[in-house]
Amino acid sequence: MHQNANEECHELSPTPESATSSSIEAEEQMALQAHFYRKLKKAITNKDVDACVSNYRGLEKAGGKDLNVTESSTLIELFVKADLAEDAVAVTERMLMREAYPLPRIFRFLLNRLAAQGQVEAMSRIGSYLTPKIKKEVSFDNRLCNGYLAAGRAEDYLQVLIIELDEASSQGIDDEKLQILKDKFPRGGAMGLLESNPALVVPYTEMALKFVNFGYVAPVNVLWTYHFINGRHDLAQPLWDQFVRTCPQIMFQKVCQTARSTANIDLAERLVKLLEDAVVTNGARGIAYSCLLDVLTRNKDFSRGLSCVNEGLQSGILLEDINRTALKRLKEGVEAMGVDFPYQVPQKSSTASSIINGNDDFMDEDHSSIRSATPMLN
Repeated sequence: MHQNANEECHELSPTPESATSSSIEAEEQMALQAHFYRKLKKAITNKDVDACVSNYRGLEKAGGKDLNVTESSTLIELFVKADLAEDAVAVTERMLMREAYPLPRIFRFLLNRLAAQGQVEAMSRIGSYLTPKIKKEVSFDNRLCNGYLAAGRAEDYLQVLIIELDEASSQGIDDEKLQILKDKFPRGGAMGLLESNPALVVPYTEMALKFVNFGYVAPVNVLWTYHFINGRHDLAQPLWDQFVRTCPQIMFQKVCQTARSTANIDLAERLVKLLEDAVVTNGARGIAYSCLLDVLTRNKDFSRGLSCVNEGLQSGILLEDINRTALKRLKEGVEAMGVDFPYQVPQKSSTASSIINGNDDFMDEDHSSIRSATPMLN
């Protein structure tokens, strides 16, 4: 009996030959991993997309080590530029699984491309790995909203926002829950929801007014902007009077964009008048005056432009509050009429107001906001 047990143990013990074979296989596997890793790094350096694809897939199959953040980010960028979104997402998810993140510029580049293609499922998978802080840093929810818009699913996204708000309301909203809802609200993308389908205006309005009950006015601010730029002042004015005018953070850059792109003098003038009675700084009012000057200059109404500068200065704003490019164009137009321009255009400055005036990222980020104390840049 004892002898049989020894024989059984002997039979289960690895033979020297099998141990050697396993060791060889492990060495071969490591050599294969090293081979794909070296080839992949070279392909990344050479920006050889085809070689990147084949060697990355080979490395994954061989179970090789992960690339570092810079290498992974460069690989993601190459895949996105080559329209290989699926591969770019795979690299990104592999990074996120180990709590590493692509470089911010490249991460945004990937998310923008996915949003443009309406790949909301892939974006949602990526979003499941992100903390609220990271989501805010890359404007994830704005980009996800844009993805739903591109996919023709604006109603679906609005429903998600409404359901989340209703669920939070039924459970009782504390400061932490409210902040999460605020961070998730796509201030840059919400305008697209309204513009995509007029039928969404009613449910959006109901949602925005619910947010107001919790002290969050941004959704109503977007609604006001939507009605205001479309000339529905009968709907816009009550929203302005009741909610927006006294808001500590007013978003109106979309109004400026629309006025400039359509050369709409009436829209720009209405904005200037509204802000005279709003809780905003002179710097914010200077942004509106800059918009009006741009529109008047485009319409070659230089005399009216000069009058607007005079009116603005009399109302308390400074020349430094007005975009110097707008002033320079007006000055050139006035002098071309043979009239002296009575003001000295200020020297270049890095003030917040001048930065906002030149900002083109409103639909992407939240650069459209103007605080009552100082202009806000995110």
